[in-house]
Amino acid sequence: MPDGLKLFKERSASAARREAVLVGNGGFVSSYCRSTGGYIDNSVNIPDKKCSCGKWTLYKFPCACAIAVAMKQGFAP
Repeated sequence: MPDGLKLFKERSASAARREAVLVGNGGFVSSYCRSTGGYIDNSVNIPDKKCSCGKWTLYKFPCACAIAVAMKQGFAP
């Protein structure tokens, strides 16, 4: 399986465990973090391809937060 497809499937699985709330063209994602034992909140801007977690910008590939928002908007992984 190509690396991009594998990464997308992994992030889609992670996105399915996150709660996304739509705000305009982007969204707000809250997810439970096992390492801290708390919730992590991120802001996602779909049109600008940015998330406050920084992974979308760093890796040039949608992070799990962005995928969660896209799924909430009706886009299937």
